[in-house]
Amino acid sequence: MEQPNTPYFPLMMEHRLIERAVKVIKENIDLMKVKKDVNTAIVELLVDFLSMYADRCHHGKEEEILFRALEKKEMSEEHRKMMDKLIEQHMLARRLTSTIADANERYIKGDKEAFSIILECMENLAKFYPEHIKTEDRDFFGPVMKYFTKEELEEMVKEEYDYDRSFLHLKYDLLVLQTEKLLGK
Repeated sequence: MEQPNTPYFPLMMEHRLIERAVKVIKENIDLMKVKKDVNTAIVELLVDFLSMYADRCHHGKEEEILFRALEKKEMSEEHRKMMDKLIEQHMLARRLTSTIADANERYIKGDKEAFSIILECMENLAKFYPEHIKTEDRDFFGPVMKYFTKEELEEMVKEEYDYDRSFLHLKYDLLVLQTEKLLGK
């Protein structure tokens, strides 16, 4: 059983929400295939979730707190390779999400060719996240905790809490900025 006072507990809880989003992505893929059309509003919401929550919040905590702390440790070759692969996968998810966002904008402007790009990238994300999450939850988070002292683990939990607090402000700062841009300010 995961321990709520460990740095990986919040990360695993975030995985549950990302898994729910993956179900939405899959449902959206099915609708796109049936309707041969893109609901650009849904795609925008999914891109916002993927870029802000899954990447900036969740992957950000992994990379800026857990992985950064692990970089300072003598890790086994297996764990080091796994961490490097997880970072590469985060970069892939960023590229796919960015490609979806760009293609969605093109689709909104009338480029019907963008449909297949959106569909393919969403399918890739829907395949990617379940395996990525399984690797982190089952094979990585728990085993790498052994590299840390109790005090280091407690400090990471505090950092994650502080990260989340600042992230909320960032999210809404960006929301206001985007709204200002839409209004031409």
